[in-house]
Amino acid sequence: MPSPCNILRQDGTRCAVHRIKSKFLNLIHQADITVNGKSIESTQPFINIARHFQLISEMSDNDLATLGHSIGSSPTLDNTKSARYQPAFGSTNGASGNGYSNNRVFANASDNHTALGAQNTAVGNAANQYKIGRYVDITNTAGQGIYGAAGLMTGAQLNGEFRPYYTVQNNFMVWHDYAVIKLNYLFESLNKIGLVKRVDAQLRLWVNTGTVNITVANPDATTCAYNLTPANNTFSNTCPILVNYQAGTGTADTGIHTYTYIHTYVYI
Repeated sequence: MPSPCNILRQDGTRCAVHRIKSKFLNLIHQADITVNGKSIESTQPFINIARHFQLISEMSDNDLATLGHSIGSSPTLDNTKSARYQPAFGSTNGASGNGYSNNRVFANASDNHTALGAQNTAVGNAANQYKIGRYVDITNTAGQGIYGAAGLMTGAQLNGEFRPYYTVQNNFMVWHDYAVIKLNYLFESLNKIGLVKRVDAQLRLWVNTGTVNITVANPDATTCAYNLTPANNTFSNTCPILVNYQAGTGTADTGIHTYTYIHTYVYI
């Protein structure tokens, strides 16, 4: 999941700008499966939306805590209190996106309304906070000191252990991730097939890949605004990326630096 470098200040906040949406199922647009030459489940577009809704409806709190990490989710669901809606089609001061968005990570240490003022103005998304911590930042030497060239584990070692990590390569910020998609979550038939021997099956998956280019107005300011137009989105179906909102404090290098675009893409 690469993005041009230097859009964010040169510290540990750069790795927090992106993440994959909850559940790796969002990477899949449609799929089909045949067994012994017979179609068991035909091509179903937007299967990620249907299966995601099914899972969040069926999974308990214990399921999220024990299984959530392995399937790309968080121990908690996205916090609806941190969501925003911006009806204007354009950059609006303080807006984290046009339309409905829920990408505010660092708004508050709590995911509830804890300060006097307008309701839910300083609420963060706890699910986002957990997901950005999934990626080990091997470029940040001022943090734990565990990861990176001078730490206990290098990027190559993390890669050998299938650990997601963030790095910078050729002036690009790159998030390396490893998606686990359980086929029985994707196909109802495989969920009920039981133990079999010598299965002759063919599986086809259509993966959501593409590019988005987000316009950033007032970078580094408290009124920082994101805007994404359809022309700047090449994902033909659904976009599996969430670009987190990072407003500044009015001082240089406290938010999105001085750059006015966030360009990111997903590929395999």
